[in-house]
Amino acid sequence: DAGEGWRMVYLMLLDNNGKNRAQLEHAGIDLLFLCYLQERLWENADENDGWPKDTAQSVHVLWAMWMLTTPAKLQAETRGDRDLVVRKILPFVLNPYRYHQAEAPPSHFHLPFPSGQNSTFLPVSFPSAHGPYPIYVEHQETAHPYFGSISLLSPPPITTAAKLLYFAHREIIPFNIPPHLPRTRAEAQPSTTPSPTQEDFIEINSHRGAEFQPCITWDWDQGHRLVNGVPDTSNYDHSVRWDPDYWRRRLCGDAWQVEPKWRPGKVYVPGSMDGLWQGRLVFPSEDSMRRLMQHAAYPSDQNFNETALTLTHQPLFMRLKENHALGSTSPSHHAPLPPRIQHRNDDLSEWADLSMRNAWFPGALGNLSVYSLRDPPPNSRIYAPPGQRKRVLVSLEDRIPLPGVEYQHEGFEDCEWEREKAMRKGMETDEEDHDVIMNAYSKDWRIIDQLFEGVGLGRDETRPEPPDEDTMDVKGDEAEAGVLEFIQDKNADFDFYDTRPVRRATDRAKITECDGIQDIVFSGTTDRRHALAWNNFTFYGRVRPWDGLIGILRRSYWPRQNFIFLYGYLVGSETFVGNWRFAAKDPNVPSWESAFVMSRRKDSEEEEDM
Repeated sequence: DAGEGWRMVYLMLLDNNGKNRAQLEHAGIDLLFLCYLQERLWENADENDGWPKDTAQSVHVLWAMWMLTTPAKLQAETRGDRDLVVRKILPFVLNPYRYHQAEAPPSHFHLPFPSGQNSTFLPVSFPSAHGPYPIYVEHQETAHPYFGSISLLSPPPITTAAKLLYFAHREIIPFNIPPHLPRTRAEAQPSTTPSPTQEDFIEINSHRGAEFQPCITWDWDQGHRLVNGVPDTSNYDHSVRWDPDYWRRRLCGDAWQVEPKWRPGKVYVPGSMDGLWQGRLVFPSEDSMRRLMQHAAYPSDQNFNETALTLTHQPLFMRLKENHALGSTSPSHHAPLPPRIQHRNDDLSEWADLSMRNAWFPGALGNLSVYSLRDPPPNSRIYAPPGQRKRVLVSLEDRIPLPGVEYQHEGFEDCEWEREKAMRKGMETDEEDHDVIMNAYSKDWRIIDQLFEGVGLGRDETRPEPPDEDTMDVKGDEAEAGVLEFIQDKNADFDFYDTRPVRRATDRAKITECDGIQDIVFSGTTDRRHALAWNNFTFYGRVRPWDGLIGILRRSYWPRQNFIFLYGYLVGSETFVGNWRFAAKDPNVPSWESAFVMSRRKDSEEEEDM
C-alpha cells in the first residue's frame, strides 16, 4: 500500500535522530518526490472541479518532501524543476476556500466541540463555490502500529507543507535592491513615512522565513550522528523539536473527540514564540481572489500562476513577548477549587467564537493595549510569567473575578493531587494487565521471546484495557452510555493484526507534569529600525489550547492600513506558518486572505521597549 508507505516515511522523519533519514535518502526518496508531483499529485483532479485532491498520501508526500529539504538540494535544482514544484503545489498555497488551513476553523477558540446526546451544538458552514465554509475536517484518524502500540494518527494539513515548500523555493530568489535608495539609514533623509534603505533589503535577503530544519543524518562508518555535516556524539534527542507536531497528530484529528483528562504531550511548548521573528507574506490581487471565490472550476495553468494572480511578497517583522496566566498555588492541593462564577457574557460565544477578529479576545477589534506596570488602567488583569520585565494587561470585561476568587480558565484542574492519584491508579492497573496478558499469550510469546533472547533482546508488552473513570475525564454528560477512551474510535480502520496484544499508546503511569499555565498571551511590536523601513505595528494574540493554533492581530498606527489576523502553527518548533486575513471581515464568510511564513531570528540585540 503506497499510502501506508508514505505515512511510515512521515513518522520516520518525526522520530529521526540520524539513521531514519540516512536510510530514506540512500533509497533515493528525493527522486520519488518529483515523480509523485508529476504523475500522482493531480490524479483524478477532474473529479474535484479540476483542482488537486487533498488525499492522505499527498499530505505525507509533501510533508516528507519539506522535512528532507536542504539549502544544498534547492541550490542543485534546475529552474525547471523549481518551477514545476511551485506550479504543482500552488493551489494548496493560495486557495483557502477549498482546502482547510487548520485542524478546526480559526473562528473557534474553545475546542473540542461538545458531543453526546445532551449537546445541541452543530457548527454552521455556509455554501460557497468551493464547498461549505468554514471548512470542518471530517474524522480522519486511522489506527497505526507505532513502537509496539496501536495509536490513532491523523494526517496534518496539506496546506501547511505546501506553504513551506513554496516559500523555500521562492526565498532562494532574493528581493531586488533598488539602486536609487539610500545605502544606510544614516544617509536617508528624515521622513514621517516609512521608507526602506538598501541595507534593509540586504537584511531581509539574509534571513529565511521558511527556515530549514537541521539535517540530521548518520555516519555508518564512524557510528555517530551528523548534524549539518558536523559530527555529533552527544546524547541530545534532536527529534524533540517535532514532538508538538507529533502530539497534534495524536490528539487533534477529531474536533468532536472527548479529550483525555491528562494529555500525554504538549501541542505547544510555552515560550516558543518569545523573541524576534522575520518572514514574508504573500499578497494576491483582490480582483484575482474575488474571481477565485466566485468560481469553482480550476482556472487553468495559464490563469492560475504567480503572474496571473499578481502575487507580491512583503517583509514581515515582529518582536513578541510571551506571557502566561498561571493558576493559584496558595490553596492546599487537597482542597477543591472554588466553583466557576457565572458571568453575564459567558453564553455569548462559547462555541461559535466570533472573537477571532480580535485575536480571540473579547471586545471590539483592536481594543487591547500594552502597558508597563506603572499606572495600569482599571478593570484589567496582568498576564506575565515569573521574572519577566515586560507584562501585558488585558481587560476581561465581565470576567473579572470577585476579590479573593482566582480567575479560572476553562479546563484548568487541581493538578497535583489529581495527577498523583492518576499515576497511582495507572501503575496498579498496568501491573494487573501484565499478569493477565502474560497468562493469556504465554505460549505464543515464549516462542517469540526465545528468538529475541537469542540475540540479547527480550520482549515485554501489555495490551490496552478500557480506562478507569478515575483516570479519564469525559467533559459533560457524554459518558452516560459507557466509558470512553481517547485512543480508540469505532470509525478507525483496524486490521486483524492491530487487535493483537501490544503495549498502550499512552502509558498511564507517565502523565505529563502540569505547568500550571491556564492561558498564553502574546504582545509585541516592531523594532524601531524595522518600523522606519516597513511600518510600525503592534501585535497581540493567544494560543488555542486544543491544537496549539497561534492567532495574532497586527495593528497599524496608520489609519489607512487594515488590521490583519495571522493564524498558523509552529512547525518543527521554529517556523511559524499559516494564513493572514483582514481582521474586520466576517470569520464565517470567505474573504481576501493568503499565506505567510516566519522564523525566529537569532538576534543578539537588546530588546527594545514595547
